[in-house]
Amino acid sequence: MSTVEEAYRQAMDAMTPAEKFARVEGFLSWTRSLLARQIKAELGDVSEERIKSEVAIRMYGSDPRFRKLLEQREANGSP
Repeated sequence: MSTVEEAYRQAMDAMTPAEKFARVEGFLSWTRSLLARQIKAELGDVSEERIKSEVAIRMYGSDPRFRKLLEQREANGSP
């Protein structure tokens, strides 16, 4: 293991569960923002609700449970 990997592992091991959770939450927030910017660039001027839906589809679209919920939502006429 390289010195960098060892230092990283030690830093991660030293984090509290709350710090680890905050780190994950930050990564998710960053990912959602990145996807939202890409969607706006692709689709242009669309509603925030549409952007949220598109972000969710890109993040969770391969999950069969998510797909089922999405289909139910669309069947009910929700955006």
